[in-house]
Amino acid sequence: MSLPAVAIAGWLFADLLLAFLIITLGMDASPVDETSTNPVAQTQETPGEEGVEEPVPHGLELDPVVVELNLAPSQVASGEDDTVESLAEELAEVADREVGMVLTFGGSAQGKSFAEDINALLPKVHPHAFEDAVTRAFHDLGKSSGWARIEIYPFSS
Repeated sequence: MSLPAVAIAGWLFADLLLAFLIITLGMDASPVDETSTNPVAQTQETPGEEGVEEPVPHGLELDPVVVELNLAPSQVASGEDDTVESLAEELAEVADREVGMVLTFGGSAQGKSFAEDINALLPKVHPHAFEDAVTRAFHDLGKSSGWARIEIYPFSS
């Protein structure tokens, strides 16, 4: 019984792949002997040595600090001092923390621009907390004008 050339080529290809795999595994470098005089092995630093600081994990908290408030859009847009003070009181919980991300939702069809105005005030409210924060503005058509919801994601400590 004779096999078609395509069937033989397939088996030959599979055998070649197996041979290349065996050769590749055989070429794998052996573990470095600690007593060897290999200069590469001697210059490698191990974690935990003096002078080498390991990075601290720096992620966002999964549960945001949520603040809902009602503000006059015209006062927020103009950045009045009373509005900044009011926001500072509402956001006092995160004043001493570093914030990574802020999602702000504004009510009505103009809610996104209202939320953007609030986000622009945040660095004035608590400079240390919000200076490097990433902000995003959204609108909620089901809410009235002047309504805002601020979701603040501080960095975990």
